Amino acid sequence: MTDIYTSFTQNFPNIQEIDYVFIDMSGKIKGKRSPISSLKKIHTHGINIPQTVYLIDVTGTQTEAGGYGFDDGDPDAIAYPLIETLGCTPSKCTTDRAQLLMHINHSYAKTGHIDCFFEPRLILKQQIDKLKSLGLIPCVAYELEFNLLKPQNGENGVPIPIMHSNPANIYFNGVYDLSSLDLIERFIQDVNKYAKSQNLDIDSAVTEYAPGQYEINLNHQDDCLKAADNAALLRNLINKTAYCHDMVATFMPKPFKEFSGNGMHLHVSLKNTKGENVFAAGENLTENTYMRHVLGGMQNLMADSMAFFSPHANAFRRYAKNMFVPLNTLWAENNRSAALRIPISTVANRRIEHRCASADANPYLVGAAILAAIYHGITHEIEPTPVSKGNLSCNRNPQIPTSIYSALERLQNSTHSKVAYGEDFINTYVAHKTAENEHFLSYITPLEYSFFL
Repeated sequence: MTDIYTSFTQNFPNIQEIDYVFIDMSGKIKGKRSPISSLKKIHTHGINIPQTVYLIDVTGTQTEAGGYGFDDGDPDAIAYPLIETLGCTPSKCTTDRAQLLMHINHSYAKTGHIDCFFEPRLILKQQIDKLKSLGLIPCVAYELEFNLLKPQNGENGVPIPIMHSNPANIYFNGVYDLSSLDLIERFIQDVNKYAKSQNLDIDSAVTEYAPGQYEINLNHQDDCLKAADNAALLRNLINKTAYCHDMVATFMPKPFKEFSGNGMHLHVSLKNTKGENVFAAGENLTENTYMRHVLGGMQNLMADSMAFFSPHANAFRRYAKNMFVPLNTLWAENNRSAALRIPISTVANRRIEHRCASADANPYLVGAAILAAIYHGITHEIEPTPVSKGNLSCNRNPQIPTSIYSALERLQNSTHSKVAYGEDFINTYVAHKTAENEHFLSYITPLEYSFFL
């Protein structure tokens, strides 16, 4: 620790403060800010924080899910740093700050400390360990779509995208438009700069289909926990960097009715203990037993997992026809309309792209749901449907939930989910998200007055 601390403070001598950050159930950043001098003490002794830091909804309200909060006196737990995540984060008003990801889990438990069974990172670790028990190491890469918006909204609160290369039309569709990337060149440079400081392994950036929409991808990692850490921290970095450039970044799944929304795509493959990609065997995909059973498991449990992939009301607006968003569980080769896509690659790099999750979903829970499906498919030898072709984004699968309430009901009644994640976690998650959605529905919107007054 001394070497890391000394090296960091020598490389960044002007930093005076550090943010100790947590990723809550919604995938949002929470935490405490302290002087940089606190780092040595906190590395050794940890930091006190209520375990309900994970049970704050998207508005910042504590949901009291599972009786955690007022009912139990909101006790502190001890959190310890993931020291490899120490890095710099941008600040508009001061010099850069340090940032360090924290977590509460069993591997750091000491006598009298409280283990937090509903920490999302711990849920992902449990699924990784199950696959390791089969001699398999998951290798994943997250892709994140987002919109860059002007700081002030337009009429009726509708967001306004930043200007594309076509100033005559602010709703210009600039997919793969390099000149639109040129307009945010300094923003991209700063994202890359701070990503390097935070050890986030960024691959590429592209413009997407909607106005002001971009995608930044992370490279593959065979450490799934680190990959999910990086996805959560990258979202925070993009938000902060946009603010410093007088823009607003949003990962909202469906900010514009007429255009495609923002997704979180997860590329996944499996390595054996020799480091070999087990999907690489066989020239034909369906000849590969691992590939078939993984696809079968993903299809089988997709409906049960929708409350993780689409954790609130707006996320379900993203699922629309001809928007390159999956409406069913079909798989296909080199086809973006499929829920499960096999991208073009060499045989050695063969992988599955899981395209269901919304961009603002919790990356730990998305990863956990996908790994749990992989484990389920392999251990139960589940066969997939035949490969599909053509436009697959027209026909809905009636088994797939179409609202957050139906998704939560499906999750609550899922025997598999209770076994995979623990019944206490499922009950707490469902209670938390139900409270959040009830909070959302408690507001009467201008649209309701327009429709029903």
